[in-house]
Amino acid sequence: MTSGDAAFYGAISFLTGVAAATIGANVYAYILILAVCLSAAAFRRKINIAVFCVVFFLFLFGAFHYHLYNNIEENGRNIVFDKPISFSGIVSAEPKPGEKFQKLELELLPPSAGSIVVLASLFPEINYGDVIKAEGVIESPSKKGSEPVAFFPKIEISERHRGFWLKEKLVDFKKSLIAQFETFLPSRSAALLGGLTFGWQGDFTNEFKQEMSLSGTTHLVALSGYNITILVLAVAAVFGYFFSRRITFYLAGLVILLFVLMVGAEASVLRAAIMGFLALLAKETGRLSNVRNAVALTAAIMVFTNPNMLFDIGFSLSFLSLLGIVYLEPAFKKLFRIYPEPSRRITDKAKGDFLSWRENGLTTLSAQLAVLPVLILNFGQFSLTSIAANILILELVPLTMLLGFLLAGVSSLFHYLGFLIALPVNILLQYQIYIIKLFSYLRLPLTTGFGSWVIIMAYYGILIIFAKHYYESTDKKV
Repeated sequence: MTSGDAAFYGAISFLTGVAAATIGANVYAYILILAVCLSAAAFRRKINIAVFCVVFFLFLFGAFHYHLYNNIEENGRNIVFDKPISFSGIVSAEPKPGEKFQKLELELLPPSAGSIVVLASLFPEINYGDVIKAEGVIESPSKKGSEPVAFFPKIEISERHRGFWLKEKLVDFKKSLIAQFETFLPSRSAALLGGLTFGWQGDFTNEFKQEMSLSGTTHLVALSGYNITILVLAVAAVFGYFFSRRITFYLAGLVILLFVLMVGAEASVLRAAIMGFLALLAKETGRLSNVRNAVALTAAIMVFTNPNMLFDIGFSLSFLSLLGIVYLEPAFKKLFRIYPEPSRRITDKAKGDFLSWRENGLTTLSAQLAVLPVLILNFGQFSLTSIAANILILELVPLTMLLGFLLAGVSSLFHYLGFLIALPVNILLQYQIYIIKLFSYLRLPLTTGFGSWVIIMAYYGILIIFAKHYYESTDKKV
């Protein structure tokens, strides 16, 4: 066994231990299963006994770390639950406004301690870094690892600008750019452009949110690895027409960095950006065994910092979509004979393949198949026509984002030039809005079939067999 293989299996063992503790399973049963599997692997591949012990220890450590982390977090809280109290805290993330209320993340100040979620009315307007005083009831967490919630307490802003200064500047800059969208575009077009470029959904109506949900396009504005990965690969595909392979790789990486800075560098966005970069690296190098190790180690590091992240939907979508793109897409390319040579890279485009629509289509298909059970389990249903909706929209998203940033930047300096740029941007946005609305009606819902873990494991087993058949036929190491 190579050092890379040892690191991979160690990371997977740690994640399995955390998963066992998270779902409340009988840890001893998982230990027994792990011991049997590793013993069989050791017998077959003659694994070094020291490696076996380390991997076995990492499984135990994963389960132990989950309980230790949550116990420390709970002991660090000083919150009176389920009683009317007065409390104060700093808004630790940019508020997420809805149509009728806003969601705040609050870091409590002494004498209280800990973090909570506050659902508040839309007024007064609250910003990142504000200190608020509140009176209300903080409800105890519904489950282990979740945040306490205060519903519509009486709020007063006592101080401003207590957050990290750079983050405050970035958030303010983003708001100023979104304001430019609202100046030059119709309300729904401006709202969609704000969502595509910055993940801002504060101007979305409930009707538009419902249409995006029904059409399966909500991920486009969710800023998870699910959409950032696809968007980065689409941007790389477009750059590949004009620049060399190396320059394209660096430009796409720069796009990721700028995107993270522009949206405020939230933890979820950083995670998504890492997933996007790994997907870009995988498609550029073609060395899937190295990517496999990088994905596993990245997941293990992220889960180590917060074990409750493992079953977070954003985390699941990020990693599953990445794995789908890395492993399923090459298999689909061979199946549909898009590229005769599997080693061809993102910048080696087929002639006549405008904006690489076939590759982007398979990227979307691979990601959607990988996250299908998660979408159904969390949202109740999945529309088979959403794959077509995503292909029709994703082709134009990179260009829309590029023109959107251009509109925001140019109009800030030369106001009247903004009207010239707004015209083509609005045409693209109106097309995407039409597709979203159309496919909210043209639906083939899939609502059942993933109600048990056995079915989910069988589903992923089929995908693994499909991918494994491709790699065996091409002599690639997975």
